[in-house]
Formats: sequence, structure tokens, C-alpha cells
Amino acid sequence: MALNRFQGLLIAASVLAAGSGASAQPVRPLLLSDVLARVREANPALEALRLEAAAARTRRDQVSAWQDPMVSATVNTGAGRMQRSEVMVEQALPWPDVLRARADATDAASRSIETRADAATADLVLEATGAYVEAAGVELMMGHLDHFQAELAAFEQAAAVQYETGLGPQQAILRIQLEKNGLARRRLELSARVETLRETLARLAGGEPGWTGRPLVLPEPLPGPTPAPEAADVRRRPEWDGFEASLERLDAETAEARKAFRPDLSVHASWMEGSVMRGGRDAFGFGFGLRLPVWRAPRRAAVEEKEVERRRLEALMEDLEIRTLSEARSARIRIGSLLKTMELVDDVLLPQGEATQQATAAAYTNGRADYLDLVEAERILLDLRLERVELQVRLLTEQANLVRLLPPDGEPTTDH
Repeated sequence: MALNRFQGLLIAASVLAAGSGASAQPVRPLLLSDVLARVREANPALEALRLEAAAARTRRDQVSAWQDPMVSATVNTGAGRMQRSEVMVEQALPWPDVLRARADATDAASRSIETRADAATADLVLEATGAYVEAAGVELMMGHLDHFQAELAAFEQAAAVQYETGLGPQQAILRIQLEKNGLARRRLELSARVETLRETLARLAGGEPGWTGRPLVLPEPLPGPTPAPEAADVRRRPEWDGFEASLERLDAETAEARKAFRPDLSVHASWMEGSVMRGGRDAFGFGFGLRLPVWRAPRRAAVEEKEVERRRLEALMEDLEIRTLSEARSARIRIGSLLKTMELVDDVLLPQGEATQQATAAAYTNGRADYLDLVEAERILLDLRLERVELQVRLLTEQANLVRLLPPDGEPTTDH
């Protein structure tokens, strides 16, 4: 299955990030490509849709075939000079253009099911991407918490030594213990959250795929500005393809309904056993039959129903275009805001937090600051790092959602 540009870049970023830490991590990371490939291959809902489309493709031969001939026979067994037997074969002759219309409608219906499979695949890929990115972000946040907890343990030990020697207050020990317990609570919450997200990934992948213990890699966001959405972008959505297939089906069904005003033709051949009164000669006969479309009101109603259904689909297509463009513009605004916020955090807030932490550590070394000041500076830096991860997760999620709304040009969202 072809990967769209967004997923391809995310996967490439995951591979690069995983490679940079391969020497320190003996367990192979679980990459986004692993997850998406498994979802496309093993998700049972997608397999059901693929099988439904395969079954629909077999209906063309069913609807385009002639009706079986009708054979009737009469055997008279009574005694007498008039006894005889008869055999008659009757065959309905369908209009060739009616059979073509039925076959075209069936082909369009099967394509409509295929587009449903495409849309379902895109939805599951989006859900899996979102769950993966969030889980990877949570694991990264847990790493920041673990680092801060290790620092607090060292601070607590030093504070206890100073308190025992009378050089430090008991308040420092209590404050550090409070920070440690708060971090432990936050880590428990994050641990439950990441386990829930991993369970979501396993469900989307069709069950337990054996991913336990494999770390996730948070990709970097896509660079560059987000292009403004256009109406042509909406026409690359699988839902739009599904509507077009439904319109083709309706056009074929409408053509068939209009042809119902013509009479149906059938031919028949018969054989009659000769009788004594007819000199013992067998008789053969040929004829034809017409089924006249006398009751025209239901046929007109069938045509009108198809025309109304077509207008309904056109209204749904208009709604899809308006809704998609509106949601894409909103996503573009959110992405722009997140990019600016991340730039502010990267260029201003994080450097300031690091500078504050370094200055406080230097002041503590020189005796101009106490443990509480150092702990506060470390906590502020931790909060900034956690905020940076959350912003990255939100940005990646918004970018994935935008790609789902407006698939890139020339790159199908799915293939079979």
C-alpha cells in the first residue's frame, strides 16, 4: 500500500531518530511503518471490506447473463386415438443495452465498496498514527520525569546531609519529597495512558502483535508552510470517489429504468407427437411473445426515484466539499498557531529555562541560592520540556488530520 507524503516523512524521521540511539538501545524500536503496515495487513474490518468488494465484482456475470430457457412437457397416457405428447421450449430475449446497463451498475457498485475500503483504511491509518504519536510523546515525557526524579533523589540526599549537619533547613527535605511524590503520581498517570494507547494500537493491528517492550520513536513535524486548501484537493478523497461511483451506478440504473417502457420479447418452439387422426405425423411450431408495458405509472416512479437519488448524492458531495474545506482551513490555522508556539518555546522559553537552571545551580554552588531555588528552577525546565513534547504531539496529530482531509496530489491514500 502506497504511503502518502506525510506518513512517509514521519516514518523516515522515526527511522533516523531510532538509528541515532541504536547503540544505547538493544531493543529494536517499534516504528510508525511497523504499525501502519500491520494495520493495513491484519485489521479484520479492512479485510471484511476487501472481501465484500471482491464478492461485488463477481455480480457482473450474474446480472449480465440471459435467463435460463423454460421447458414444458405434456405426456398423455390415456387410451384412445387422440393421445399425444407435447414439448415446448421458451427463451426470453433481453435487450443488449439493458444487460450492459445492469453490468455497468454492478461495476459501479463494486467500485463504491472499494472506495469505502479506501476511506476505512485512511481512517484507521489516521487513528493509528494519532495513537502512535501520542504514545511516543507520553513515553518521551516519562523519560523527562525519570531524569528529574533522579536529580531529586540526589538533591534529597544532599539536603538530608546538610540538615543533619545543621547547615540546611528541614523544609528543603520536605519540599523535595513533595516534588518526588508529585512526579510519581504523574508518572503513574502517564504509564496508564501509554498502556491504553498501546492497547489501541494492538486493536487496530488485529490483535496482540507482540509489540510489548518495544520503545516508540516520536517523529519530527513536517517542515514548511501548509498550503491553502482548494476544491480540487477534496476530489482526491476516497469519499469523493465513492460518490462518483454511486452517481455512475445511478446513471446506469436510470438508463435501465427508462428502457423498461419497451416490451419484453420471448421466442418459443414446440413439438407435438403425431396422432392417428393426423396420419401419425409429428408437428413442429415456432412463435414469439411480447410482454407489453401497459402499466406505466410504476415505471415512471422508478425513473423519478433514481433522479431524486442523484440530486441527493450531488447535495452530499457539495456538503463534503464545503465541510472538508472548512475543516482544512481550521486545521491550517491550528497548525500555524502550533508552529509559532513551538518556535517560541524552542527559541525563547527553553533557552531561558536552561539559562535559569544553570544560573541557579551556579548561585547554589556559590552559596547565594538554596535547594528550594534549585528545585524550582529544575521543575520549571521540566515543565517547559513536557510542554514542548505536548506541542509536538498536537502538531503531528493536526498534520496527519489535514492529510486525511486533503490527500496529497498524485499519491493514493490506499491501494489493494
